[in-house]
Amino acid sequence: MTQHSLGIISTLDEGIRDLTALILAADGASIFTGSFTEDTQIKISRLSPLDEDESYFFPISEDCATCALRAAIIKFTLERCDSDVETLLFLPPGIELIHLMPGLSAELDELPEHPIKLLGVTHIIDSDTASDDLLGHRELKDLNAELFDGDDRCLAEVHLMNLGYADVILTLGSETGLGQELIEHLRPHNVLLLNGVDKPLLDVIRKIEHDPATNIDHIHPATTQAWGGPDSHGTWTLDLYSEKPFHPERLRSMVADLAGKDVCARGCFWLPSRPDRICSWEVIGGTVSVGDAGRWSELIVSEDDAPLSPRCHLIVTGVGNKEICEQIETAFHAILIEDPEDAYAWIGADDGLGAWFGE
Repeated sequence: MTQHSLGIISTLDEGIRDLTALILAADGASIFTGSFTEDTQIKISRLSPLDEDESYFFPISEDCATCALRAAIIKFTLERCDSDVETLLFLPPGIELIHLMPGLSAELDELPEHPIKLLGVTHIIDSDTASDDLLGHRELKDLNAELFDGDDRCLAEVHLMNLGYADVILTLGSETGLGQELIEHLRPHNVLLLNGVDKPLLDVIRKIEHDPATNIDHIHPATTQAWGGPDSHGTWTLDLYSEKPFHPERLRSMVADLAGKDVCARGCFWLPSRPDRICSWEVIGGTVSVGDAGRWSELIVSEDDAPLSPRCHLIVTGVGNKEICEQIETAFHAILIEDPEDAYAWIGADDGLGAWFGE
C-alpha cells in the first residue's frame, strides 16, 4: 500500500505564503492553502500557476477553530491518499502548531488502512520585521490573521510558539540583521534554519518525519532550554535556574521586575504552597502569563524514566538594554527562598495567588 506524505507549513503573512508556495509548486509539490470562509466553512484549495480549480470545503462543526481545522485536514488528506505527489498545506494564519500537530499526528496514526507520513513541519517568518514582531505587541488583526472575532492575540504569541515547535524555520529577509540573530536565540538547536526562498526547503522537508513528542519538549515550560546564539547586534539570553522555590509574596511584589520590558520569556517555577504543581511563566508582547502546567510527578523526560524534580527555570531573551537584563536576574535571585525553614512555613498555606491560576 502506497504511503502518502503530508507537510504542514505555517506563516502569518499571506504575501510570504504566496511567494513560498509558488516556488515550492515549481519544485514539483502539490501546494494547498487553508482558510476559514465567511459562511463558517474551511476551504482548502490548490495553489496552481495554471489556475486549476481544485478546492475542498468542510463544515465547521466544532467551537474550537483549531479542532475544526484538524478534522478538515484529516478528511482532506484522505481525499489525497491516492496521489503519488506529496501534499504541502499552508495553514490559515494564526494557528498555533502545538494545538494542532500532536492531535493531527495521533489521528493520522489511527488510519492504518491509509498510511500517511507527516513530513517536517515548517514555520516561515520575515527576519526584517522579526525584532518588532517578537518583542513588541502587534496584534494579529493588523495582518488580518485573527482566527475569530475578538481574537486579541499578538504576532509574538504565535511566532514564538511556532518557532519553538517547528522542525524547520525559513526566514525571508536579511541573513545578518538583528531579526535573524533574535530568531537564532529562539529556535531549538536541532531545528533547521534556512534563509531565503532559494534554499532547498522542499528537499529538507522531505527528509524529516515529524515527531510531536520531541517538539513538545522544546516548548513545554518545564523542559524548554536556553538556546542562545550570536550577539553582534546586542541580543542576549538569560538562563536562570534554581531548585529552590519562589517566595509567593516576593513573587507577587516583584513580578514587574522579573518580567522586565521588551523581552520574551518562557519557563517554569515552583511554590512551597503548591509543591506538586508545575507553574508556567511566560512573557510575550509585554504581557505576563502565569499558569498551571500539570504535576511534576507526571512529567517524565529523563533517560531513567524518573520524573523531573521541582525547579525554577526561566529563559529570557532581549536586545540591548543590559540594565533590564541585570534587573531580571537580580529579581529572580531575590524571589528565591534560601532558607528551607521559610519554605516549610508555606506548606498548606494560602499563598494569595489563586487568581493567577484561575481559582
